[in-house]
Amino acid sequence: MLGIVPAALLAVTKHTAVTWFIDGQNLQGHKGTPRDRETIALKVKPIKAAEKVILVFDGQKGITEDRIEEEGIFRNVFLREGASADEYILNQINSLIPERPRRKVQVVTADRALRNKVLRSKFVVYGVVNPVVFWKRYLPRLCGMKSDYTNTPTEEEN
Repeated sequence: MLGIVPAALLAVTKHTAVTWFIDGQNLQGHKGTPRDRETIALKVKPIKAAEKVILVFDGQKGITEDRIEEEGIFRNVFLREGASADEYILNQINSLIPERPRRKVQVVTADRALRNKVLRSKFVVYGVVNPVVFWKRYLPRLCGMKSDYTNTPTEEEN
C-alpha cells in the first residue's frame, strides 16, 4: 500500500500545479466549440486538475466595468468595453512572477501575437494550447471524464 502513495501523489500533483488562462473570445470562435459565453463557462467550470482556471472574455459594448465571478478554482472574467482579454492575460501572468516564479502556466489561444508574448515572458509557461485541441482533448481529462493514462497499481495488484 505504501508503494502506491508516492505514485498517487505524483499523479494528483502533476496537473494541479498548473494555472490555466483561457482566451474565451478566441475559444468561442472555433469550429466545434460553443458560441455563447455561458455554455463555455459551464463546460470549463468542472475542471479539477488545476491550481486555478481563469476564463477571460473581451469587453462588450455597454459594459462599463470589469465583472469577475469566482467559484473554487474557477474565475470567469468579463472585461469592460474596449478591454482586451490578451492584455488581461499577459498582465495576470506578469503579476504572478514575483509571487511564485516557478509556477506553471498554460494558455489556451490561437492568437499568434498573444502566444508569442506569453512564450517570451519570464514566467515558466508550460505551453500554449490551441482552443480546439483544448476543447476536445484537454478539457475531458482535466474534468476527470477520461483517464490520464497513469500506470498506478490497483489495490488488487499489491
